[in-house]
Amino acid sequence: MQKLQIGQTAIAGFKALFEQFSSAVRIAWVPLVVMVGVQTLNILLIGNAAITAARDTKVFEIESGPERSAVLMRIVGDLVVNYGWLVVVGGIVGLAVILMLTTNWLRHLLRGDELGDRVALVRFGKREWKTLLAGFLLWAMMTFFSALVFAVRLTSDNTAVFVVVFLVAFVLGIVLYFYVLRLALVFPMIALDEGIGWRTAWRISRGNTWRLFWSFFLASMLINVLVMAVQLPFAMMVGVASVTSPNGFLFGAAIQVVAYGVIFVVMLMVMLGTLAEAYRQLDGPGTSAPEAMLAEFDD
Repeated sequence: MQKLQIGQTAIAGFKALFEQFSSAVRIAWVPLVVMVGVQTLNILLIGNAAITAARDTKVFEIESGPERSAVLMRIVGDLVVNYGWLVVVGGIVGLAVILMLTTNWLRHLLRGDELGDRVALVRFGKREWKTLLAGFLLWAMMTFFSALVFAVRLTSDNTAVFVVVFLVAFVLGIVLYFYVLRLALVFPMIALDEGIGWRTAWRISRGNTWRLFWSFFLASMLINVLVMAVQLPFAMMVGVASVTSPNGFLFGAAIQVVAYGVIFVVMLMVMLGTLAEAYRQLDGPGTSAPEAMLAEFDD
């Protein structure tokens, strides 16, 4: 049984990102620009509409109470009607580019696909659709117990019942997390065109549940240290922009979107690097050289 090397797996994402920085940029820059662009557009349009509505209705000049609440609810309702579609489209586009980034980066790390002279890697096909399906199923598993607790809270006034359901759901949720952690190895499998092999992911991760947990835990701790190191300069930049710009609030919010978009992409690529390393160490399907490539050395 293959044993995962925790330290090596935890730092693999950082190592891959820095050692293959040029490839990482070419794979990530289009998804990043699209994601940040859509979010910034949403903030500028919806934020400007909200500020205009607040000025027109003079809502903040109304004394706090039912009247102000009613005006605020009307403003929110108008924003949902006029701009709700934009939020939905932005969410779909953001999800699509994240799926594209996920499969392309995993495939590059595990298969070593050469980018050649391409300045960007843009492709969306069966791998991305399968990643979406697998991700949705794992998300549904992780949110099931939370939804159950929420449903009990809404339908029952019995505090004792709610506490019992909450405790049971909490314990089962932790157990389920470890199941999902092992099944997450299906994403590298999809990126390598090996299909959605839930049984295979479960089989190759047998005996490494805690090693997977500690690998991702250490990787996430290192990411948090990195985020805290860059968060202060970004916060200062936003503060200065908010004071010096005529539309300081919107401009500061736009800067935050860009900054946190970059941070999110870096975090995602680091965690995907850790996942790819775990998959490689556990001899996941598709990590060996293709037979056609090996046959060339036999001639």
